Amino acid sequence: LHQGSDSTRLLVEIAASNDQHEVGLAGRTTLAPESGMLFEFDRPRSADDGFWMWRTQVPLDIAFVDEAGVIHNIQEMAVCESDDQDVCPGYFADAGYVAAIETNRGWFARKGIEVGARVTVDR
Repeated sequence: LHQGSDSTRLLVEIAASNDQHEVGLAGRTTLAPESGMLFEFDRPRSADDGFWMWRTQVPLDIAFVDEAGVIHNIQEMAVCESDDQDVCPGYFADAGYVAAIETNRGWFARKGIEVGARVTVDR
């Protein structure tokens, strides 16, 4: 991730299939400090296509990434302790996106990553 002239790395698991998108980080009780999950989509997603924290036990941040590889929205996502997924709040981008990055709560702020940062993926 690149913010101005500064760069930082995040080790991510890549979720590219629909099944991987649905599971995401659900069921995990911990997430390594410098790691996360990159959700890649084969076509742009609408701002109405959101993320939920149902069965996710780690408080997270999410960054939505546009087609140019720029972060346009970062949000904190709270653990939802309900067994009823309909009770868990959704988290939505403010515009269309092609990728999203989930990582530990506060990671983006600690690393100085803000809206406007550029995302590149080394494979």
